[in-house]
Amino acid sequence: MDQLWLGGDSPGDIPIPVNMYLVTRLNIDPDYLYQLKCVQQMDFVGDALATLFRIFDPATVPPLVKIHNFASLDQHPELIIYEGHIDLANESINVLRHNSTSKEA
Repeated sequence: MDQLWLGGDSPGDIPIPVNMYLVTRLNIDPDYLYQLKCVQQMDFVGDALATLFRIFDPATVPPLVKIHNFASLDQHPELIIYEGHIDLANESINVLRHNSTSKEA
């Protein structure tokens, strides 16, 4: 929780529960998801503490754009493929699809 209000963590792998949700609920190819990166940040959704996440493809990031953390994508929303949150109280996952590609299925 050190990064609660500081812009979030640096890019990493998609959290396992989110990966499983994307594969089982949205039928996304796991090999495709393996290529993607995720940035996360703690915040409140309503009154509940949640982990916010944004998923992007590092291969599509222009050379002059640096994705350091969750807040970096505020300036480049076109790079976000999936966005959502994990409610920490009940562990529910909510996902929105943004920029889809033909590689998904």
